[in-house]
Amino acid sequence: MASLPRRVGAVVGWLTLVIAVTGLTWAVGVERWSDRWGATDREVAGALPGDGLIEEPAMVTTRAATVDVPPELVWPWIAQFGQGRGGLYSYDRLERLFGMDITSVDTVLPGEQDIAVGDQIWITQPGYPADLGLVVADLEPGRALVLASSTPDRPSAPEDAPWTWTFVVRPDGDGGTRLIVRNRNATVGTVGDVVWDRIVGPIGFAMERRTILGVAQRAEAAAGRDVASTWGEPLWFVALLLTGTAIVVIAVTRAPLARRSAYVVAITVAATLVLFRFPSPWLSVVLAAASWFLALLLWRAWPPGAGSQRRRVRSAPDDRLVAAHG
Repeated sequence: MASLPRRVGAVVGWLTLVIAVTGLTWAVGVERWSDRWGATDREVAGALPGDGLIEEPAMVTTRAATVDVPPELVWPWIAQFGQGRGGLYSYDRLERLFGMDITSVDTVLPGEQDIAVGDQIWITQPGYPADLGLVVADLEPGRALVLASSTPDRPSAPEDAPWTWTFVVRPDGDGGTRLIVRNRNATVGTVGDVVWDRIVGPIGFAMERRTILGVAQRAEAAAGRDVASTWGEPLWFVALLLTGTAIVVIAVTRAPLARRSAYVVAITVAATLVLFRFPSPWLSVVLAAASWFLALLLWRAWPPGAGSQRRRVRSAPDDRLVAAHG
């Protein structure tokens, strides 16, 4: 039986491989696309309120979506944004799983529509370990909301904030709205920028994409528009969870290291692309099924412990040789 340090080392090794492959796949195949998800060239290049607060940002993302209702029906959902108010319109269950007290409402809250420059907006509840708070740095009612990172415990002037988050609604010319969301991050050092971009960046993209779609779906539903069912997202999460467990199963078999590594790398690359760039529930199901097929194939051929049993058989003395030399 492997010693505890060896087991821990093996877990760390496989986890490091998965994280490294995920980061590389993100950098090569997803990052540039995700930084401008849904946005046009003009929207990416154009100036937005709040841009001047961080003059030389290390990272900028501009993401957008078309909402099939006019801007005045989208703005109320932006105005009530925040923890303890209208919510974040993202993955509430996932956020609550990590201890965040977040519930996104499906109605406009009249009491949360009056916001002003200097108001505090929370992403997590006050006192949560991450303590993520924002202050309204700029406001154009009905058009733009600029938030800058700042909390009562760690206050910072808007011009000194390391992060700004801007929400803009504009008429699209066809009676609908272009909802544009921009992040600007100041540098936190070369290593910090890379860590933030490769680890926080993918998570931030997934959550922000859901926020944009959450606003759009709520605004359209409130106006009586037909809104697509979100049943696919739970299926998407379950399929990706199964994919992750399949990777673990592959890692703990006794198959040759090269074969296990190749399978883990291939599945990790596919999962990263499906998770971030192609969030299709059916594609996720196919990925999960293929991952488990490979996992079960290796498990049947090389179950855990089989290698050590074969070693014991090979090392056991031959009874006939023992008798002959007796």
